[in-house]
Amino acid sequence: MFTVSGRVYPSAEIDMPRNDRPLMVGGCGHFVLSAEEHKEISRPAGRRDYQMLYVRSGKAYYTLLGQEKAVSAGHIVFYYPGEPQFYHYLPGDQADIYWIHFTGHSVTNELDRLNLYGQRILTVTTRDAYSRLFDSVIQELQLKRLHYNDVADALFKELLCYISREVSVQTGIAVPRTREVEQAVRIFHTQFDKPFHLAEYAQSCNMSTCWFSRLFRRQMGVSPQQYLTEVRLSHACELLDSGSSVAEAGMNVGYEDPSYFSRIFKKHIGIPPAQYRSEHH
Repeated sequence: MFTVSGRVYPSAEIDMPRNDRPLMVGGCGHFVLSAEEHKEISRPAGRRDYQMLYVRSGKAYYTLLGQEKAVSAGHIVFYYPGEPQFYHYLPGDQADIYWIHFTGHSVTNELDRLNLYGQRILTVTTRDAYSRLFDSVIQELQLKRLHYNDVADALFKELLCYISREVSVQTGIAVPRTREVEQAVRIFHTQFDKPFHLAEYAQSCNMSTCWFSRLFRRQMGVSPQQYLTEVRLSHACELLDSGSSVAEAGMNVGYEDPSYFSRIFKKHIGIPPAQYRSEHH
């Protein structure tokens, strides 16, 4: 197996969230399996940072939201903090994979701005530009020259912009979001701890609930409730990481009933919030 990587921390398994930078690369790597080799990753509690994988060639099998997906060359896969990570590469598939771990206090805002937030498997091409950017990030993290953090972060942001541009052209999301959807997204990110009444909001926009939901899903890729749930659980994971109790975390992201919060958390993250807290705090 060919493998090369670079990282900020001594080990790629260190996944400490960072809030002192808006978007920070923690590690980046590249590996290529021969026809006889296989590889399997199992992280039931996931990681505390984000992970993005790029299938340059071959085939891979990723489990997302409880379902295994077979992914071929030219695909991007995202895993979110606290999300169970199960994936493998079989003999004969000769997987050629780039990976990158990243964190920061503005990750969700940046992904959202690029129309990438909430999207987990994206179809792109096998452009050399992607490989070159990944390789450049790896080199910066290996050599650690002056300002290497800033350079690596800038290269990664450039990579995300290229991905966003290509996906937007393919899906038509390049059309600017409507004012109604833009305002709803802003509310979800700034008032996630408050109840959101979909029917009332749609009425204030002179739309039916059904029409607004359809419009939101077309532009964002998920329903309004799914989007709000992902924002809330992302913040809940950060609170549990920092030592908040399950009840406190749930209350601070809009779930007054701890048992309901635990059910929602386990359904989306894969483990109960109490277990997540004990494993990550």
